Amino acid sequence: MKKYVLLSFVAISMLAACHESANHGAGVAGGQPNAIDSAAQAAAAFKKTVISLVDYKKDPACGMPLTAGLEDTTRYKGKLYGFCSKECKEEFLKNPDGYAAKSK
Repeated sequence: MKKYVLLSFVAISMLAACHESANHGAGVAGGQPNAIDSAAQAAAAFKKTVISLVDYKKDPACGMPLTAGLEDTTRYKGKLYGFCSKECKEEFLKNPDGYAAKSK
């Protein structure tokens, strides 16, 4: 279910960004946000949504809060874990039981 919510959000964000891009030349002077602002807002909203879907708000390998940066995720024993880097995910996958136990 979470995947469908996430995919729906991405699709809506992309459509909104495309709409703004098509109106870029006409709307900037009239106070309308330009495509770059709209894309940045969509990216920030997407990041916030993804972080809300992970089961723990800190990287299980290094302990960094995911609000500082979410690079990758993995699902392990029914839980969605987020990681600040590819290296942290690789470290987690070497000993997922150990890191999962520390995350609780």
